[in-house]
Amino acid sequence: MRNDTIRKQQQQQQQQQQQQQHL
Repeated sequence: MRNDTIRKQQQQQQQQQQQQQHL
């Protein structure tokens, strides 16, 4: 896997976690 794909996945995970916290 490239660093770019890993970064994208990490960003998505962080966004999902933030959304869950807000709920």
